[in-house]
Amino acid sequence: MNPLACCPEYFVRPAILTNWINPAWKLPEVCNITEAQAFTDLLTSKYASLQSRWQETKRKLIANPALPGLEFKRWNNTGYWSIRVNDNFRVHLRPVEKSLGTWIAEEFGDHKSMGHG
Repeated sequence: MNPLACCPEYFVRPAILTNWINPAWKLPEVCNITEAQAFTDLLTSKYASLQSRWQETKRKLIANPALPGLEFKRWNNTGYWSIRVNDNFRVHLRPVEKSLGTWIAEEFGDHKSMGHG
């Protein structure tokens, strides 16, 4: 007889996940994204073909920052966060101080120029 067959098995499902996982792991809320003037200028000139892709990415980020395709993550302890626009381009954002859920997009570029390798 298998000695483990006598052991009871339990499945525990927490009512509130943050009771088990430190809330520091929770992604920050994103309610609104504004764009710095330099960001807007760059997007309308050099990267004009990616404007609609950025708008779609922005919409998804506001709807659910945890979507895996967005790869929303802190960027090198700089106060910035990084988000994936497509396979080759990223945006760096930072939260606006003393606001709840308002972010400002400041940098737009390809992975290499943004320091992502």
